[in-house]
Amino acid sequence: MNEPRACRHLYYICPQTKVRFKRQPCYARSSSDVSETNKFTLVAQGKSQDMRLEIQSTQLVGHAVEITGRTEPGAALIINGQPVPNIAKDGTFRHFTEPLLPGEHTIVVIGQNRRGGTNKQQVSVVVPK
Repeated sequence: MNEPRACRHLYYICPQTKVRFKRQPCYARSSSDVSETNKFTLVAQGKSQDMRLEIQSTQLVGHAVEITGRTEPGAALIINGQPVPNIAKDGTFRHFTEPLLPGEHTIVVIGQNRRGGTNKQQVSVVVPK
């Protein structure tokens, strides 16, 4: 049986530092045995893709509204078209809307979790004159 031949390109020169490195030899015409096929099972972590989204309280602060609630860790939230940048690791959030005009308003909270599940909550608030 013939011994595999080493490739002649055993060294590499770094173009920036001009340092010469020795490579591992590659053998021409060598082969290996076929490896065993990997077997695995995918298990869903949730029963569905629905996400947790709870609005715990709304508080009027001047003409803005403070909204506090809880969602899943790692979820993304948008409140009245504004992204919520500060969601805690446990999923709690606190967000202030932009100032609202006096009257009745519906605040819309939309969320999406890592699995693609979405949820939408609405709450009505009245800003006094």
